Amino acid sequence: MLKALSILDKIVEKILYWFLVFSIVVMVGMAFWQVICRYFLTISANYAEEFARLAVVWCIYLGAGLGVRHGEHMIVDALIKVLPSWLRYALKMITSLCVLVLGVVLIIYGIQHVRANAMDFTTSLGYCRNVFYLPAPITGVLITAYTILDMVTESIRIFGKKEGGAA
Repeated sequence: MLKALSILDKIVEKILYWFLVFSIVVMVGMAFWQVICRYFLTISANYAEEFARLAVVWCIYLGAGLGVRHGEHMIVDALIKVLPSWLRYALKMITSLCVLVLGVVLIIYGIQHVRANAMDFTTSLGYCRNVFYLPAPITGVLITAYTILDMVTESIRIFGKKEGGAA
């Protein structure tokens, strides 16, 4: 079971990574194209701004999910290192609970925003505007799952023994 979860984790992580690379390329490419159109071709490329904005939204949200996966959210390392191990663990669990609440909030309100904007369409491209809100519940699921995984892993590391008898 743990091996299957590990494989699934690696697959999701790779998909997120390549999606982030793709969204950054789209964002930069569309911004560059808009500059070319505006200053050299003297035409308007409204769709380029919309695509770039959409890429930024997806990049930020999914990047946050990947950041939680790698434990790269903000932390004051200098303070944590001088605390006793039991207090470090307690602070980590409190922080993880706060992040977990954030994940659940993203899921709940993200779904509400996706539903509320289902019939609202963008002006230049005509696609459904809820595509802008869709990354919120997706990221909420990622943040919630990765935070629970981190909390369980940390608790096993502190209190329990891993498979194979190692502490």
